[in-house]
Amino acid sequence: MRFDLTKDQQALRDEVRVFTKEEIKPKTRDLDREKEYPNTILDELGEHRLTGVTIPEEYGGRGEGFVELALVIEELSAGLMSVASIIGLHLGVAEVVERFGTEAQREDFLPEMASFNTVGALGLSEANAGSNKLEMETRAERDGDEWVLNGHKQWVTNFLETDYVLTYAKTGPDENAPHNISAFLVPTDDFEVETVWETLGANSVKSPCVSLSLGCSCSR
Repeated sequence: MRFDLTKDQQALRDEVRVFTKEEIKPKTRDLDREKEYPNTILDELGEHRLTGVTIPEEYGGRGEGFVELALVIEELSAGLMSVASIIGLHLGVAEVVERFGTEAQREDFLPEMASFNTVGALGLSEANAGSNKLEMETRAERDGDEWVLNGHKQWVTNFLETDYVLTYAKTGPDENAPHNISAFLVPTDDFEVETVWETLGANSVKSPCVSLSLGCSCSR
């Protein structure tokens, strides 16, 4: 099937390509060598609402689709993979909030996520399960109006600079799989960092192994 970018998609690609060339590539070597987090770059991306490229306009984003997201991630990756990884995971969390969150959650989280003033990360992988949700050991149990989470996650990319972790946990018996799994937005303060993994490359962003504090309570 023949596929051509629209003029708007080409314009977005070119915008990010120029940004990468002018704002990212000149800093890439030093950022990676010094293991420095790309704060300035991310702030500028937030000002351009590229940190909210797929977030609806009503919440302060650009309201673009997944083709546009792929173009943005591809162009950012050409400059510094760490930046692309941070943005891609952040927008993945925002997508879950938009599609499955309550209206109150969308209003609370998405505007701040679009500007990158609230940052999201993914808490999925575990030591004994990898990214296989069915083998997860992290569990959540209801306690009144709240859920109590216990468990651990690892490879939580960008955790050290994140505000909330989209944390997957089992909320029912294994025989109900795959309908026994829920996602929770858990503040990073409710985690305890066990290990900060050294990586081969991607030195500007870290992936810790973290544990949920016992008795961590949060809204679903």
